[in-house]
Amino acid sequence: MSRLFRPKISMPAPPPVQEQPVFQPPSYTPPSGETEAEMEDTVAEQQEKEKIVLKKKGKKSTILTGPQGLTTEADVYSPTLLS
Repeated sequence: MSRLFRPKISMPAPPPVQEQPVFQPPSYTPPSGETEAEMEDTVAEQQEKEKIVLKKKGKKSTILTGPQGLTTEADVYSPTLLS
């Protein structure tokens, strides 16, 4: 019954669509070069990395097992003087 008594409403026309300008990101210019202080810092960082690599290499040479551990049979039997 509500359909019979509902008033007829005409919808207004939608407003016209306005075109928005296309977004352009700001231009980026990379720095022209490094300063001497920055170059000295990179040289110092490289030397530190080399020292770390040498330390790691020294530790690896002392590890005698692989990632699985010992794969040989364990020595369970030890002879005694009585047997």
